[in-house]
Amino acid sequence: MVEPYCAEITPDDVRYLEEQIKACEDIGEYMKIPSLGRHYAEKWAEEDLAAERDSESSSLVHMHFVCVNFYSVLGYL
Repeated sequence: MVEPYCAEITPDDVRYLEEQIKACEDIGEYMKIPSLGRHYAEKWAEEDLAAERDSESSSLVHMHFVCVNFYSVLGYL
């Protein structure tokens, strides 16, 4: 059980370690931090405004539909 920890270092061991070091040197490309986008509060505010506009327009369409039906029932249309 102790033999792997006390064994002599061979040229194959050194070659393996050198390959591992070379592989880790190229990792800098993967560690780049991407640029930040807009702050979430700005994005959420814009989305809330768009949702509010959509609900207002659908409310107006619904209101128009109700008025048209009301007037057609009364015989004005």
